[in-house]
Amino acid sequence: SQEVSEAGPRRRENVSSARDFCADTCFFDLPAATAAAMTNPMDLIKTKGQMQARDPSTGTGQRPSVILGTVLREEGVRGLWKGTVPGATRASILTASQLVTYSEVKVRERERAWRARRMRIVWG
Repeated sequence: SQEVSEAGPRRRENVSSARDFCADTCFFDLPAATAAAMTNPMDLIKTKGQMQARDPSTGTGQRPSVILGTVLREEGVRGLWKGTVPGATRASILTASQLVTYSEVKVRERERAWRARRMRIVWG
């Protein structure tokens, strides 16, 4: 019966930690996706500028303002948010993976520090 009572809190702790993880993931993924969506026009202009050929005489490409004008003229304002979903998805996945990594490192570091304190108490 002692093992059962010890297993109960652990199980609840795991459920609680899974619930916390889901809440944390949603809490961090939403701002990441929002930021990706808000900055998509700048990312689009940067990417289009990197893809265009450079002028051999000057070694420079088109200015961002020229690229912006071209996108607005050819695709309209909606064209500035082309590719938002993949960018927001990428940002969300990256944020979730960072959250998992940092959380795991934090837990392991706390356990290591606890063991080190315990060893100092035991061994003096």
